[in-house]
Amino acid sequence: MKNEQAFDILVGAFSRGETNVINYLPYSCNEVQVDLTDGEPTIEKSTKIVLKVPLCKIQWPRICVNDYLNDADLKHLSALKEKKEIRAFLNARIPKTCKEPARILFKELMYTVVKFSRKNCFNLKQLGAIMSQFYLTHMIFTSSFNICAEKLYLYFKEIMLCHAVASPPDSLKLFSMDESRNIMNFFCKLYLRNLPIIRVMCLPNFAFHLNTVLEPETSIMKIKLPKVKGKKKKKKKKKK
Repeated sequence: MKNEQAFDILVGAFSRGETNVINYLPYSCNEVQVDLTDGEPTIEKSTKIVLKVPLCKIQWPRICVNDYLNDADLKHLSALKEKKEIRAFLNARIPKTCKEPARILFKELMYTVVKFSRKNCFNLKQLGAIMSQFYLTHMIFTSSFNICAEKLYLYFKEIMLCHAVASPPDSLKLFSMDESRNIMNFFCKLYLRNLPIIRVMCLPNFAFHLNTVLEPETSIMKIKLPKVKGKKKKKKKKKK
């Protein structure tokens, strides 16, 4: 992606209206109780703040080879050679929750993961595992404002361990220790370093507009005090 295209995407992210902010806010649950005893009815209203469940279901770290692409899609992807064909394939498999410009970012993210996998000569299972790892991590980060870089790193590391340690049925050994280390370094360079940009492009942005009218500055007038007139004392001449 050229720098000019990336700049245009970032500029459009600040004024977009596709993301519904309500999906990320807590809502209030009001319970109204009416007392119909003798006399005037009294209404007791209690307000409870309930945290809204994220649209994305958070998956606990586990084996996730086919969470993003199934075996047929992985075979079809491995047969593609041209960049346009790979991008078109990934563009058709962007999650429905992603809106512009988050769709472009997700497509470029997965395209970079595919390039990394081919550079390291990963097989189909390894390709499916690493794409699912980035997919689940990205969906979790964009589902809430409370996901920091440390939590995201620990989550990705736990999924990495599920594909690097032979301990069935909880984990299996798809990657060696060197491959796992390279994937973790790749995740830190590609995703964690660009976390502020990803947050701007994929999460709602808030701004406060204050309509205040500034009064004109009043010029401070110098007030001249009247001079006090008094009799001057005459100096007495000394007699010689």
